Amino acid sequence: MLARGLRETQRELNRPMVGVFVMVPHEASMEMVAAAGYEFAILDLEHGAMGITEAARMIAAGNGRGLHVLVRVPQADPWIGQVLDAGADGVVVPSIDGVEPARKIVRHARFAPRGDRGLSAYVRAADYFATLRTEFVARSNERVLAAGMVEGPHGLGQFDAIAAVDGLDVLFIGPMDLSLALGHGGDPEHPAVVETVVRLRERVSERGPAMAIWAPDATAAARWIDLGIEFVAVGTDVGHMLAGLRAPLAALARPTS
Repeated sequence: MLARGLRETQRELNRPMVGVFVMVPHEASMEMVAAAGYEFAILDLEHGAMGITEAARMIAAGNGRGLHVLVRVPQADPWIGQVLDAGADGVVVPSIDGVEPARKIVRHARFAPRGDRGLSAYVRAADYFATLRTEFVARSNERVLAAGMVEGPHGLGQFDAIAAVDGLDVLFIGPMDLSLALGHGGDPEHPAVVETVVRLRERVSERGPAMAIWAPDATAAARWIDLGIEFVAVGTDVGHMLAGLRAPLAALARPTS
C-alpha cells in the first residue's frame, strides 16, 4: 500500500490527476497502466469481468508500481469492505441518487467512530497483522477515499444534498449515464451533457468534496482539467488497446471488421 492516499496526494500536488478505468482482469493491465505514466487506476467491477480474487491481485500489482488504485464496486455492501481489506486506496460506488446512499458509502468505508466498516487486522491492507490495529484503523480512516457517482436524474436532483454529506471525499460524474438521463444516450460529449457538468462543478464549494469524471479521449480530458476537476479518468484499457490494435491496420490501409 502507498504511504499516502489519493486525495492526500492530489492536495499536495495541487493539480488535477489523470487516471484510467481498467476492465481487463490481469495484473499486467495494472503494470502497463503504471508504466504508461497514469497516476491512478479504477478497477471496474461494475462492468468488467472480474471478481474480488482478480481485483486483489491487481490492486497489489498496481500498488507495487506506485499506482493509486480505486475500485468501482457494483454496490456498497459487501464490496466496499472486501476491496479495502485487499488494499484499495478507495471505492467508487455507482448510481448514487440521494443522501442515504451517499452516507452508506462513508459508513462502509470508515471504521468506528466515523463509520461501521468491519475490522480484521489479518488482511493485506493491515500488512497481515504486521501493523498495529490502532495504527491501521487511524491510517485507513484518514487515507481511504470514498466516492459516489452521480449519473442519473435522481442524483442530479439531489446533487447539492449529496455534496454536503460529511465524509464523502469525491463526487464522480458519470457522463455516459448522464447522457442517457438527459436524452442523449451514448454521447458523453453532447453539449447538453458538457454544460450540465460545468454547472455542477460551479455548485461544489471549495470546502466541499473533490470532483472526478470519466473522459472518452484526451480532448475531453483537457477540458475537464482546465475546469479544475481534480480527478480525470481518460478512457479504458480496453478502448486504448483496441485503438492501438487498429492503428497499424489503418496505417497499412487495411480495413478493420
